[in-house]
Amino acid sequence: TVTVKNGATLDCQGNVLSGSATFTTNSGGGLSTTNSAGFTSSGASGSIQTTGTRTYNAATNYTFNSGATNTGNAILAGAKDITINNSSGVTLTSACSATGTITLSSGTLDLGSNNLTVTNSATAAISAGSSTNYIKTSSTGKLIRAISSTGLPLTYAFPIGTTVYSPASFTFTSLNANSNLTVKVTGATYGSMGAQ
Repeated sequence: TVTVKNGATLDCQGNVLSGSATFTTNSGGGLSTTNSAGFTSSGASGSIQTTGTRTYNAATNYTFNSGATNTGNAILAGAKDITINNSSGVTLTSACSATGTITLSSGTLDLGSNNLTVTNSATAAISAGSSTNYIKTSSTGKLIRAISSTGLPLTYAFPIGTTVYSPASFTFTSLNANSNLTVKVTGATYGSMGAQ
């Protein structure tokens, strides 16, 4: 059994972990890759290709570096922190709920047809957005952020766009309860936005 423990990070770079072992990440364990297929739950693709059962904890931290153009479906189980560090961009290949932070160090995160839900209601839960580093909603996928009803007023930034960076910012001065805000850009301008 290969286990990535809390506080440890397995930096695969462009290498592949194979063999018959089972693979597990514990809560707080980290995975980093430059593999174009990211991390997968089965099959011979991605950085982890063991034939034993692969179990990715929902509180795993993921970093996608240069060359990692897809996240893979491992994050379908959930994630804690996600870091995008590929100037060519990364595509989210399965819906994901992140409990920690999204750091846009370099490049875009294209949601494709998948929703990205950030359940951390801190205003800084998404950081480093810019005209070159942002979340693309070029298909049907939406960015969903948790909004806190305490400590108001609070301003939440949505570093989003399609082929063009079209960021949005919302300031909340009064909420009866914790809420979610769903945002998607249509075309090159602000698109459909709705509170849940």
